[in-house]
Amino acid sequence: MRTLSLNTCAALGVIAVASLSSGCLPPDTPPVARPDGLSSLHVDVSEDLDLHEESQRPRKLGLAIFGVLAAASSRVLDSGLGSVGYDLPEGDEETHSIALTVAGNTRGELNLCDCDDGRRGGLARRAAILATMPQESLHIDTGDSLSEVIAAPDGLDDLAARRAEAMVEAFGVMGVDVMLVNLRDLRLPVDHLIAAGQRAGVTLLSSNLLLDEGDPAFESGVLYERGGHKLGLIGLTAHHNTNPRFLDHSGLRFGSSEEIVKKESARLRKRGAVGIILLSGLGVSESETLLHALDDEDLPDMVLLSGTARLTKAPSWVRGVPMLEPGDRGRQLLIVTLYERDNGLSFDEPEGESQANLNELVKSTRRAGLQGRAYLTDNNGQKRTAAERREKELVNLVETIHTLTEKVLIEPPSPGAPAGFDVEWLDLEEAVSPSPDVQAIVDPVETELP
Repeated sequence: MRTLSLNTCAALGVIAVASLSSGCLPPDTPPVARPDGLSSLHVDVSEDLDLHEESQRPRKLGLAIFGVLAAASSRVLDSGLGSVGYDLPEGDEETHSIALTVAGNTRGELNLCDCDDGRRGGLARRAAILATMPQESLHIDTGDSLSEVIAAPDGLDDLAARRAEAMVEAFGVMGVDVMLVNLRDLRLPVDHLIAAGQRAGVTLLSSNLLLDEGDPAFESGVLYERGGHKLGLIGLTAHHNTNPRFLDHSGLRFGSSEEIVKKESARLRKRGAVGIILLSGLGVSESETLLHALDDEDLPDMVLLSGTARLTKAPSWVRGVPMLEPGDRGRQLLIVTLYERDNGLSFDEPEGESQANLNELVKSTRRAGLQGRAYLTDNNGQKRTAAERREKELVNLVETIHTLTEKVLIEPPSPGAPAGFDVEWLDLEEAVSPSPDVQAIVDPVETELP
């Protein structure tokens, strides 16, 4: 097993609701006030460390998650959030960290999204939030951002091209460092897309998209240094689910995701990366399959997805690797702060928690079994009583659950992590003042749209 070696850091304190500046940020970072008008809900996450300290796995990269999600307070309170995670004792040491801002699946939404519950989001509002972040932050887009539709890049629609190019230009103005190239981003032909990224100063990342001769079509792996620490980023573009010949006329082909992740992880760690972040356009199930196929030394330290709408409230854990994603359509932004603890706590899911969650799931199912039809007909046509039905259903369910646990761990049912973190939701509503520089890019294109 590998050990990550960020510099000594202090424990993460509880983050003040009134400001995005916090103990997670480097000590020389000036506090930045949150833009007026942002609603928020603060969830304190702290719990006894005893269970976690029993873990012997040596991975030392801690995680603090700030989810900037569109969620009304009532919705969040109903979601079962509570005292979760494993907060660390306060200390006097300096705290060093790396902050990531993450968005994706914008699908060409340049301006506000006309959502059922109100107009939200927009590139200019996202830019306003990024402007409040520390200079050492790393700004990431997880792809599928340049177009609404997936269309093979064998022709160039002028209006679609203008929208996509404006999106990349706006990314450059707001300081986005890297964008995963996913299928909706290939609405632009490769040479047009590369040229747009170069003009904007945005790195285009795809480790598994190759030219016909086998060379990478985009950057296959990038190394960023923030606050004296180096992070490596790898990106995987999705295959087209229904059209395997999607790339035939583009001069591109797919390489093996598993082999490429192994190769790029080793290369980036050799160059000094203390952590590997995988930007995955593969979706949840395929990303999980990939993580199960990798050897321990090849595992990334975190997976960032987009577009599934499944991991926008809590990470899902696979072999000690958290997977999470931002909201889509430009309505939300996810901020992840990585930090190391002085006492070197493991980054893995605490030992023993899976069985505890299994037991809790069985209890919940037993409670749910009290409802439903009064009887169940068995194979002989005999009617079972409600009690007999509940007992049989529970036995069947437990057998099913245990079968599943042989293949994959039952994930924590609540948003938790084995290190202390604080979660906050912000809504990018019209109350957020947009960035005038980005709005100036968006407005001319919006007037052209039908």
